[in-house]
Amino acid sequence: MLCVIAYVVGSVVECMTRFRDDLEEKNNELEQTKEAFQTANKKLNLLSSITRHDILNHLTALLGYLELSQDMTTDPEIRQCPKIG
Repeated sequence: MLCVIAYVVGSVVECMTRFRDDLEEKNNELEQTKEAFQTANKKLNLLSSITRHDILNHLTALLGYLELSQDMTTDPEIRQCPKIG
């Protein structure tokens, strides 16, 4: 009878140990995934910021050229176009 109890307890302990090890491994994988997502998010935010800045620079240049072209023309129809900015 004592052998049966020892076998059952040993089996339960083995299962619990395996479960704990699996859980620890999954937690490590989750932590690595979390860090990868955080790094990707930082990079995407930086890229977004740079892209936004570049687009605003191009728009500013285009608006400047539009303003200059309106000032340089003598055509009354073009001069009637509303100024932007």
